[in-house]
Parts: sequence; C-alpha cells; structure tokens
Amino acid sequence: MQITNCLTSRPIATHNSKKTVAVSGPVNNANRLISRKSVSSKVIASKSSVKFLAPSSSSFSSLRCKPLRSTETSEALTSVKAEKLGVILLNVGSPNCLEDVKPFLNNIFSDSDFVRLPSCARGFQGQIANFLSGIHSADTTKSFSNLGGSSPLLRLSQDQAASLAKALEAKGHVDAKVYVGMRYWHPFIEETLKQVKADGVTKLVVLPMFPQYSISTTGSVLHSIKDQLSSDSDLKQLPTAVVSRFSPRPAFVKSTADMIEAEIKKFNDLDSTHILFAAQGIPTSYVQNWSDPYPREVVQSVNLVVEELKKRGITNPHAVSYNGVTGPIQYLNPSTQDTIRKLRNDGAFGILAVPISFVTENVNTMNELDGEYREIAEHATVQEWFRTPALGTYAPFIEDLADAVIEAAASAGSVSDIKLEGAQDVSMGQLVNSSLKSWEGQVFLTVSVLTMMYYWIKIGRALAPAFQNLID
Repeated sequence: MQITNCLTSRPIATHNSKKTVAVSGPVNNANRLISRKSVSSKVIASKSSVKFLAPSSSSFSSLRCKPLRSTETSEALTSVKAEKLGVILLNVGSPNCLEDVKPFLNNIFSDSDFVRLPSCARGFQGQIANFLSGIHSADTTKSFSNLGGSSPLLRLSQDQAASLAKALEAKGHVDAKVYVGMRYWHPFIEETLKQVKADGVTKLVVLPMFPQYSISTTGSVLHSIKDQLSSDSDLKQLPTAVVSRFSPRPAFVKSTADMIEAEIKKFNDLDSTHILFAAQGIPTSYVQNWSDPYPREVVQSVNLVVEELKKRGITNPHAVSYNGVTGPIQYLNPSTQDTIRKLRNDGAFGILAVPISFVTENVNTMNELDGEYREIAEHATVQEWFRTPALGTYAPFIEDLADAVIEAAASAGSVSDIKLEGAQDVSMGQLVNSSLKSWEGQVFLTVSVLTMMYYWIKIGRALAPAFQNLID
C-alpha cells in the first residue's frame, strides 16, 4: 500500500485557472483562509482562575464507537478489487509561511465559486481579487502568526490519507493510492492529478474533506477537479465517483458523539454545561442567492449527534452557531461570539465547543475556538471552556470513510456526471442587491464599476484611430 505525497520542492506560486505566477518562499505546512480579529498569543495560554484546556488525544483511548460494516460495502468490495483505485482527499489548503498569505488569499478571491460575479464581469475577477486580498492580508497574517506562521492542515491531511490507505488495504485494496489535493495552495489539485495520471490509476474516487456540502468548499473543489479532468484527453475517460458529503453517515455521527462524551467528563459542573456546535460561517448571500444547502445540513448533523448523545444519557442543552469574519459582510446567524454571551446569560458556567464542520485541525479551530472565542467566553465569566478535537485519524471515522470510498467506486461513471449543487451563476441584479447591503460590498461594487470603466475607456482610445480612418 502506498500513500503519495505530491508536495515536492518547487517555486511557490499564485494559482489561477489560467496561469501560475512564481513568487519566492519555502514549502511547509498549511490551512485556510479568511481574515478575522487576530488573537494575541497570550490568549492561548491558560488563565489564572479559569480552566481553558485544549483537547487531549489521550482522552480517546477507550471510546466506544466501532467501525461500521454493511452487506452493501462487502458487495462493493468484491466488485472493485481488480481496479487500480485512486482516492483524492480535497481541501482548501493554506499558506506555507507568512510571505505566502497574500498570494494564497489572491487565489481564494480569484475563485468564482467563492467571490461570485456575473459572467459579464468575470474578466475583472483578477483585479477584484487583488483588491480584496490586500484588504484581508494583514489580519490573516496575524492569525497565522499565532500558530507559528502556518497551520498543520497539510500535514494532518497527509496523516488522514495514510490512515485511509491502510484502511483500504485492510479491505482488500492493496494497490490503492490515496492523494491529497488542495484548492488554493500546494499541492494544487492539478499537481495531484498529474501524479494520478502518472501512476496509471484506473478508477478515481474524489473525497472532499468537508462533512457538509457548501458551494464555497465542496462545490468549489468539485468544480475545479471536474474542469481539470474534463480538459485532459486521458483523464476525462477515467471512471470517477464522488463522496460529496459524509455527515449523515452513522460513523461520523457516532465518532462526533464519542469526542463529546470524552470531553464533557472534564467539566466540574455538568448540570450547567452547554454544548456549542460551532460551524464555519458563510455569507448569507450564498443561501439566499445561490441555494447553498450548507446551513440546512449543519442543523441536520447536529440533530443526529444530539439524538446519539441522548442514547448515551447525555442530555445537556445545546446550541448551533456560526464562526464568521468580523466586518460588515452579513454571515450566517447566530454568530458564535453572540451565542457564547447568550449561553452565559442563560446560566451556562461551562461550554463545550464542537467544530461540527471540520474533520481536520486548522487555523479556524486553533485560532478561533482555542483563542478568540475562548477569550470571549472568559470575558463573559464562563468558568470552564473545552473543545472537542477534529476527528482527524480517529479509527472508526477513517474505517467508515474507506467504506464510503468502496461504495462510491462501485458506481463510478463519467466525469461529466459530477454534480455541482446550488445555483451556478449570478445575475447583475443579485450582485448589486447583495453588494449594497454593506459598506465593504459598496466599495467592492464601486471598484468593480470603476475598473470596468477604465478598461472600456482604454479600449475605446485604442480603437479610436481605426474608426477615424474608416470615417475619413
């Protein structure tokens, strides 16, 4: 069994679907995105009278969840054993060092699934991306500085790939290869696909590492890999399947409940402890304008986990909240910071935070939940704050991902069958309507209009002599 690491020594580059521009910098580890209020490193340290402890991996040595196995999986295993199976774990990526933050952000804002423009304005996406990355780079750099300059996302993703490869091998896929591909930084998805092609993979399963589907995460990575597979004369013939989400799977539900069950035992006052399911936030416009299913799926995930907890006798009150960028853009409500204060007002002396939308530790879990929100809890006089770790390489979770891969591989089809959910385009009216709701959106719209006017004038001046000659 082999696990392929596609990150090799190469120039660091800003990434664009059309071109790659080299910049200098070392290649290290990585994670995701967006600017937010930075937290000083002193926040990460324990406070004198308040118990704020990070989760410990030793807490999970005797958890009860067992790998699930089904007749359907066994039949699927038989049907795909002869294939040379390739699996790509997809994530967003992260800058390798602080110098990479701005080009990393530029890659994010250049993504038309993240910053959605009408088709008539997409020619200006690059200029808009440069403007937005300049606005957000300072705060994002501070966030990564709190983690020592980068996040562990890439390294931990590679650990998940290695664990999944072993699980597939145990299920009979001794020749399967598991890869890691990132949307916005090395190893880019196209770099990983080159290795897939070189290895002679005969069937491919695409596995975005996001429990719930959002057009800005799962939708973006699927859009990217579908375009790249379709543009290659060989790869577009490759039978391909997608595991588009896994939060409804019983093993994900039970594994999340296992983490909660282990951590909640640390609280001194269980009766006044509340469980806070903190999901990554997205702009409300994604839901209103493009039918993003994400918030609905987050709530469904939470409901399934709560039902599992009740079976185990854990009936603590719970709440759902969304982490979001500080600033004028309207994100999903309720926000995590407001929910923490509300829970304290409702009598919560202890809060257990659960990163329900992440399965890999990253800047969002480590800088926000372990730093910013923990500080907010302390200021609100919450006495105890604990967080469950991301599922990572937790064995029952990885075993079930292997089952999901085998089941998907059995029904692999054409690359053209890869489904992108939610609306795929935006009208100029939708863009204007959503932009006018915030000052940042108004600035964005103004810059967009001025940029288009500048190029129209420039084109007009270039064509003027030709028109004058025609008149003469």
